[in-house]
Amino acid sequence: MEDHILAPESDLDPHTDPRLLHFSRGRWGLRLTVDGDRSLWRVRIRFADPLRYPDEFISVLTDPDREVLMLNDLTVLDEESQRVINESLGRFYAVPAITRVRSLSYKLGPLYWHVDTTHGEREFVLHWSSENVVDLPGGRVRLMDVSGNRYDLPDLGTLDEDSRKLIMEALT
Repeated sequence: MEDHILAPESDLDPHTDPRLLHFSRGRWGLRLTVDGDRSLWRVRIRFADPLRYPDEFISVLTDPDREVLMLNDLTVLDEESQRVINESLGRFYAVPAITRVRSLSYKLGPLYWHVDTTHGEREFVLHWSSENVVDLPGGRVRLMDVSGNRYDLPDLGTLDEDSRKLIMEALT
């Protein structure tokens, strides 16, 4: 059968059997093939609500951020599709965890952080607000800096004494 490319504005039938979907990685990024003969190129995979449902409700998007379908169970997909989706999610949602605070200062509103993370040394600026600081399970906190980068701050009890002291001084 001839391969048909779906235009990004084409809607997929909301009742499409997910077992007919196949995800693969190609030269131009992630590709979604439907029923073996129609494809969407350069799709992106995101969690619909990553903080409340970190393993559910996977959204498939085209440019510019147009959702074409939502998956709530990856196990109905073939193994390669599951692998490709999990790799894509892992790359996008890789969040460095702060392992040590080197310095933390408060200057006219924002906090200036210099930290060691699981991805190396980082410096960032954070405006303390409910949008940029989110409590997570296990005493962790998700920080989002002014550039949109995310960092996980573990439970303070797991950090060294100097790091805890810097955080407590900056927040009081």
